[in-house]
Amino acid sequence: ITHYVEGSRKALKRATADIEARLPGAAVSTSRVAIVSVIGADINVPGITARALGALHEASVSLIGLQQVSRKTDIQAVIQEEDFDTAICALHEALVEQQSGSVALAEPLRPAA
Repeated sequence: ITHYVEGSRKALKRATADIEARLPGAAVSTSRVAIVSVIGADINVPGITARALGALHEASVSLIGLQQVSRKTDIQAVIQEEDFDTAICALHEALVEQQSGSVALAEPLRPAA
């Protein structure tokens, strides 16, 4: 079971200790992660998830987890915290800036209101 939680180091250590006490046979580990998202009503195009993952791979960003909602308006990638800036730049370049031979998106992404 994996849980992504936010909190102070003290609170997270206390929660980890509680889990270990209640489930003595469980292997419990923690790590600092970040979540990067691609969000928009206009990302429902074939191959967008593959292009996003390809951009992260090319930028040497390791993927820990991935979620895409069924409405195809949101893709979330869980990555190591230290890869956050690299991931944002790679996704922006691949999905917003690239307008070469193939169309990056059906329509350009619109800035959030």
